[in-house]
Amino acid sequence: MATPHCTPLNRPMLTALATGLLAGWVVSAAAQEPITWTNQVNVAVRGGTLEKTRGCDGCGDAGATSRQAIRGNDGYAEFRVSEDWTYWLAGLGRGNRSTSFDDIDFAVRFNGNGQADIVERGQYAGGDIDYREGDVFRVEVVNDRVRYVKNGDVIKVSQRRPTYPLVFEVALGSVGATVADARIGTSTTAQAGFDSQNDSSEFSGLDRNGDGLITRREWVGTRRAFDQRDTDRDGLLTPDELGVADDRDRRDVVGTSGEIIAVSALERWTDTGLTVRAGDAITIEANGRVQMSGNRNDTAGPAGSRRNAPGALVRDAAAGTLIARIGNGTPFAVGERRAIARAPVSGRLYLSVNDDYLDDNAGAFEALVTIDPR
Repeated sequence: MATPHCTPLNRPMLTALATGLLAGWVVSAAAQEPITWTNQVNVAVRGGTLEKTRGCDGCGDAGATSRQAIRGNDGYAEFRVSEDWTYWLAGLGRGNRSTSFDDIDFAVRFNGNGQADIVERGQYAGGDIDYREGDVFRVEVVNDRVRYVKNGDVIKVSQRRPTYPLVFEVALGSVGATVADARIGTSTTAQAGFDSQNDSSEFSGLDRNGDGLITRREWVGTRRAFDQRDTDRDGLLTPDELGVADDRDRRDVVGTSGEIIAVSALERWTDTGLTVRAGDAITIEANGRVQMSGNRNDTAGPAGSRRNAPGALVRDAAAGTLIARIGNGTPFAVGERRAIARAPVSGRLYLSVNDDYLDDNAGAFEALVTIDPR
């Protein structure tokens, strides 16, 4: 993929720019936490690293966004460059689920040849600079302005004003491209989806600690009423979710991932980001194909392969079968499609590939999970 030539700024220019800006702006103390990912497409999360594991090499068909959001001034997202030979973008945006390179409001673009620049909604904005493996970049909001920082030096200040809330967005082009140690920090961090313009007196009255979320402890209604509003099943209510249902009895509420979940054949368990309640109806549908060993003919679809894996987690299912577990419960086979009328327990839903040895695997299944509260 063609990218603009990047002419690096020299050190004196960087130092002068950073000194002048930092003299006038001071970032307020902020709580920092690791990014938790949602809207994952063609990627896998391995510890603190997000990696593009499949898709077109060089195409904008992979990425993820943070569950956390910055609601106002004095927040940032930072990350470490793991390699200098891959093409990708990362920065702050409004949570568009597209993986397009053009959909991030404020992004640093890494061209795979040791040069980076700034791109805002697909438009080149300057800020050309060298980068290497191990460099730490930060995109931050200070006094309602967005700044781009490399290893503590400010490289550019955006001329655009941000629109809140902002989440951390990543669009990965090269297969194998990674984002490491991504973190978000702000004194007003909240789960993505909060919008102060949608706040209401009802929400404010329930949100006793003022963090932009309503927990079960803050909720004054019944558990059933809480669950009906908790459409993403994360145990928290945002202002948008509070408006989803009123005090009438709602029986048509459906909780779904709203996205295709990539289930890596290399990961023991993939966190779907969905919480199941005992009694919920669950439907899981999957497709795709994964490599089960170094033998190129040893592949499997979600229904499994032609062989068994004696040491696999579900012994009576074929090697490669898509499997699941709820919380710390016993793993069970899913296959291409499985509908569960009533979940036996409550807990987080995890998916995996039924195999006894994962390190020689490759690829990922794509799964769509729907949860229907009963």
